[in-house]
Amino acid sequence: MKQLLKRGLHAVAPRWTVALMSARARAHSHGVIAQWGCGPLTRTLVERFGSVVQEGPFAGVALTPMTHAEQIGPFLLGAYESELDGAWDTVFRGTYSQIIDIGAKFGYYAVGLARKFPDAAIVAFDTD
Repeated sequence: MKQLLKRGLHAVAPRWTVALMSARARAHSHGVIAQWGCGPLTRTLVERFGSVVQEGPFAGVALTPMTHAEQIGPFLLGAYESELDGAWDTVFRGTYSQIIDIGAKFGYYAVGLARKFPDAAIVAFDTD
């Protein structure tokens, strides 16, 4: 029944439905993060290091207060993308006129890549 309703809403008002589903998913994610007790950890990290990424390929990127509802510890410490270090090395050797970030969340990669490639046009998209 729930899937049928979602399909019906999407057929009638796809943009509105995507916006609604994205907002619900974001609220759920923020609730889970709060339930896990990540808020105090985030506050402690921000108090200690500020809102600037400390290490990794995107060191120096400043995270806005909007991101504090997320679990930003791995981002602040520079460990979020550590499994991609080899891929980032390859990406950073290139030159690009445009970079597209699909599933951008709060724009971590989009901003980091904009800093690395200041002449590239950056397009970031997320349903949220």
